[in-house]
Amino acid sequence: MKKNKNEMIKKYSEIVGNTNFAYDPDVYASEEMLKKAHTDFINRIGKNSFFDLMINSIKHFVLILNRNMQVVYINAELQKYLNKDKVDESLGRRLGDVFNCQHWIEEKQACGSSQDCINCGVFSALLKGVAGKEAEQECMLQSHDGIAHHFMVKTSPLEIETEAYIVVSLTDIREKKQREHLEHIFFHDLINTTGALQGFIQVFEKTAYEDKNRILEMVKNIVAKLLDEIRAQQQLIKMEAGNLRVEKSSLNSQDFLKEFIGFYSSFSYVQGKHIVLEEGSESFDFFSDRALLSRVLLNLIKNALEEEGNDAIVVVSARKNDENKAEFFVKNKRVIAEDVQPQVFTKSFSTKGIGRGLGAFSSKMLVERYLQGEISFVSNKQEGTVFKIVL
Repeated sequence: MKKNKNEMIKKYSEIVGNTNFAYDPDVYASEEMLKKAHTDFINRIGKNSFFDLMINSIKHFVLILNRNMQVVYINAELQKYLNKDKVDESLGRRLGDVFNCQHWIEEKQACGSSQDCINCGVFSALLKGVAGKEAEQECMLQSHDGIAHHFMVKTSPLEIETEAYIVVSLTDIREKKQREHLEHIFFHDLINTTGALQGFIQVFEKTAYEDKNRILEMVKNIVAKLLDEIRAQQQLIKMEAGNLRVEKSSLNSQDFLKEFIGFYSSFSYVQGKHIVLEEGSESFDFFSDRALLSRVLLNLIKNALEEEGNDAIVVVSARKNDENKAEFFVKNKRVIAEDVQPQVFTKSFSTKGIGRGLGAFSSKMLVERYLQGEISFVSNKQEGTVFKIVL
């Protein structure tokens, strides 16, 4: 344990670029020292009303930390966000504790002592602040309850009457990152599909007459996919803005699933793979939005297919539960790793690399916010991965 800790401290010094720098995350100031530090800081800024007015008029989060990275002061905006009546309630806490970081475990693991902290943008900026340096970088802080905070974090050393502090400014850039993420996904898929369409047109020009109908059918499928991707992006934009319209109608589960499978089975990402209707899937009438439910199922199926190789099979089915609610299932054999499972419905999470993902997250948003349903999943060796939608 001591060896691991020494290695961590060495890595901290590498982050700040100073081999003589030493920071121990297990060292905390006492409650008495913190109260004194808080009082002293208030008294010191009290002599400068402009500083107090400025820090509390800023519309992003500002924290003042001591050299142990413990909170000495937070501004009004952060106090409001945390729903804290008094600054005292945050006194002495570290940033990972304040935002309920997934790598912070109360009384078991100090903020800054996890291996994950080495790659944390916030912690890296804080270390530089402790070392007396200014820092600025983008970062993501994932909370235990699944909230992904995207911040531009800035840290600056501050000295007031010989006492050293760290000023931490956190600007929420979540909307900016979400917009970039959505645009990346949309244009990536749009370019791929348009490229395929262009390729088929070139082939069509050189194809014998008797094969033209087959090529035309392929082109029609690609155009259908292109339109579907544009509609999907349109839905995501409306969902982000909170003005997505829900148009429910009476549907039959068996007809809906057969039509869904027939339409999407011709798409390129399904080629060499299979979407099948489970034997025993029930036929019943239900009330929902056809387009939104199709989008939810497609998101889940695409995720499953992208994780599988050729000849992969994704099984869909429907049934009525004991409460007379419609249940839909998407199943595949692949098991999601246990450490990954808590992040599946997280917006920025993806196993497919930068700029991918959003499938499970947007499915959850569509089901819970717009279809007034529930979505969950289980993943283990016995069952594989099964997503369940209840409407």
